[in-house]
Amino acid sequence: MYEMSIQYCVARYNEDVSWIASDPANVLIYNKGARLNVPNELMLPNVGRESHTYLHHIIENYDKLCDITVFTQAKINDHGYKHDLRAFNILIMQCRLYGHSKNCVTINVDANATNAQTHFAPDFNMLPEIASSLHYNYMVDAKEVMKIPFSEWFKNNTGYEYKQDVCIYVAGIFAMSKQRILTRPKEYYVSLRNQLCNHNAPIEGHFMERSWYYVFRCTE
Repeated sequence: MYEMSIQYCVARYNEDVSWIASDPANVLIYNKGARLNVPNELMLPNVGRESHTYLHHIIENYDKLCDITVFTQAKINDHGYKHDLRAFNILIMQCRLYGHSKNCVTINVDANATNAQTHFAPDFNMLPEIASSLHYNYMVDAKEVMKIPFSEWFKNNTGYEYKQDVCIYVAGIFAMSKQRILTRPKEYYVSLRNQLCNHNAPIEGHFMERSWYYVFRCTE
């Protein structure tokens, strides 16, 4: 029986990774902070948030991707997961069955939505109350925040319309099959990464977190 290969792509800045750093060689820690000096560490410039890390991994391994890649931030216990590789087992099982994990959340993005849903509105970054939060709390440059409406960016970069109900991998934690990733050419991922290289917290980083399900064409 064929055993599917699995790799963990971990995006780290300054988080404690002791829970994962000593695990097998199929764990890659992409580090944008102080060097850890662990065998499975790869240093990257501190740009583009975790989206830049994920895209870098895809581009550099495009022709040798494992059957399943688990994409995750280094700190996950504030997103409902335990700091344990076994926390990803359900995502991997779903990926084996469906080609992608099913931990996405369906958000109603009605323009009149309130509270948390507003953060996923078609033009969330253009809303004054959200724009100021992005600028001050996430260190996104004020000019970055409002340079393009999210819905326009989404259509231009995924090919989909940003409709009323959308599927979002909250916090950018998900598992994806090689087949799903390869539905897009390598050049596509390069074009996305190029948008993330000029700032440590570009607005496109927030756009990407809301778009992974469609980047990998999980609707098809």
